[in-house]
Amino acid sequence: MKNKIMQLFLVIGLLIGGAGFVQAHKISSIQANIPFDFTVSGKSFKAGNYTITFGLVSESEKYFLIRSADGKDSIIVTAAPKQTKEQANNSLLVFNLEENIYSLAEVTTPQVSLELQKSESAKEKRVEVRLKK
Repeated sequence: MKNKIMQLFLVIGLLIGGAGFVQAHKISSIQANIPFDFTVSGKSFKAGNYTITFGLVSESEKYFLIRSADGKDSIIVTAAPKQTKEQANNSLLVFNLEENIYSLAEVTTPQVSLELQKSESAKEKRVEVRLKK
């Protein structure tokens, strides 16, 4: 009987500890409707609805997941924190346009601002996709 009570308390303790870990590991995401085909770290994506999720891969927000609405296309991206003068109120995706190819360059949310590796070309044009709150 004592053994069963000890097992019960052990299981309850593990559940409470696990719940605390999940809550400490914050996961946030934004929804984006991207109106053009684009690339991220060399992988091609079609125009459409995407979810960008932070904190899923690691507690560090420099890793994020981009996944299509149908779940067929996804990529885990590593980016560097971008120095900003002020905190953003809205979410924003910035793409570089070079020779009719849009490449994701920056992801900004009220919580984080990240910059992907820049192209070495000087002929690129910046295109912003503002996301609704």
